[in-house]
Amino acid sequence: WASKQFNDRKLNPERNERDKDAIAKGRSLACGMCNLHLRTVLERFQKAQAGELKGGLNEEETLKVMKRVCEKLAPKMARRANVMEVDAVMVCKRLVNENGPDLIDAVSVGDDVDSFCKNEVDVCDIGYREMMYVTEKYAEFEQREEAAKRNGLRRETEL
Repeated sequence: WASKQFNDRKLNPERNERDKDAIAKGRSLACGMCNLHLRTVLERFQKAQAGELKGGLNEEETLKVMKRVCEKLAPKMARRANVMEVDAVMVCKRLVNENGPDLIDAVSVGDDVDSFCKNEVDVCDIGYREMMYVTEKYAEFEQREEAAKRNGLRRETEL
């Protein structure tokens, strides 16, 4: 029904540049979301280890928190990537449903989860540590750009 309603067609990235771009955008967005989930679980695990979470790292509660992260952050990520917000939230929650329990288990037993989103979920080309490094550097760049705008200076990208 949906394919008829929305004129869906099979994606063909080899022949259609728009399809290739759509797949790359979706993969990039999913990678960012997966790493957000990883960060959420790692933070909750650390709090549980420190005795700051009642009942420790409870899977059901952690999955709920991950879905709340989706509702809060996926729309912002979607706007930045110029994709539909509702689709981004759906993809984010799908990642939680399909991979959340495995992620929680991996963190709980002390597995190295640096490559979880890259190897287990297959939505990233880089590991968690690299992703956090790139994210940090991008945030620094954005702060410099904002400061330059406020000060009336030319942006770094215009030099």
